[in-house]
Amino acid sequence: MRPPAKRKLLRSLLLVHWCSRAVDGRSSRQDVVDAYKPHRRHPQIFDAADGWRQWIDPPLLEALDAQNATALRSLLREEVGEVYSFRMMSDDFCRMFLEELDHYYSTGLPM
Repeated sequence: MRPPAKRKLLRSLLLVHWCSRAVDGRSSRQDVVDAYKPHRRHPQIFDAADGWRQWIDPPLLEALDAQNATALRSLLREEVGEVYSFRMMSDDFCRMFLEELDHYYSTGLPM
């Protein structure tokens, strides 16, 4: 018998694999992406060719562009022992992303 942690990890990996192969047993992931495309509320957040720099939090972008490790470290916030967070995306992107998620859920397309 496998230890519970290994069983849980195996189940998670199988679920990720299954989700990447088929959505609800009938449609491929790409079919769902294609079906949602005309319903997008904020198409600009799907356009990687236009560049994602505009959506990155400005202080993070400045620190990355300058390759400034001190500036990068200054953006970190310790949440709990040795677990850190930092702002990655702009407020506009986060707002549009959440609106897009809500809109996707309202379409009834498979999750």
